[in-house]
Amino acid sequence: MEEKRSLKLMPEVLPAPSRRAWSGDARTRTLAHMKRLLAIAATSAAVGACKDKGYAVVDPIPPPAVCPGAPPHIKAAAARVDGGTDIAVRLAADTGPEKVHYAGSAPMSEHATVVSFSPPGDTLEIMLRPTGDATFVTARVQGECDGQPFSILVVVDIPDAGSGDALTVTLSTS
Repeated sequence: MEEKRSLKLMPEVLPAPSRRAWSGDARTRTLAHMKRLLAIAATSAAVGACKDKGYAVVDPIPPPAVCPGAPPHIKAAAARVDGGTDIAVRLAADTGPEKVHYAGSAPMSEHATVVSFSPPGDTLEIMLRPTGDATFVTARVQGECDGQPFSILVVVDIPDAGSGDALTVTLSTS
């Protein structure tokens, strides 16, 4: 049987404590520390806000355009159906160089219910039924332009029923 060895603590050698040379009073040191923390936080926020996580180069190549001409070449019209509350929205590609094709998925809508929509193709017709006393309705439409996907937000402003004003349609890619 082996004999157990007793363990001993080694002498610990630490550097002698020294006072750090600080300039100024406690308030000055605290403000300097806070400025350093603020600089780190600002840098972190700026880096985190960057959308493009690619490499940083001297002459960066911009990201490829995703159907840059789609919204200007898409014409929209809206009208009330038979004088009722339902709204018919029609999106059609104008004479642009792109080939626009709308997806077969149902448009997403706010402040309205999608009653119906046309099958996938070059034009899209959406029937919307506003909810409550909505003054506007929105519909998010998915499609392709020259094979590149895009998304368009369609906003229809609804004037008061008695005013006789026409419905206003606005298209946005945001």
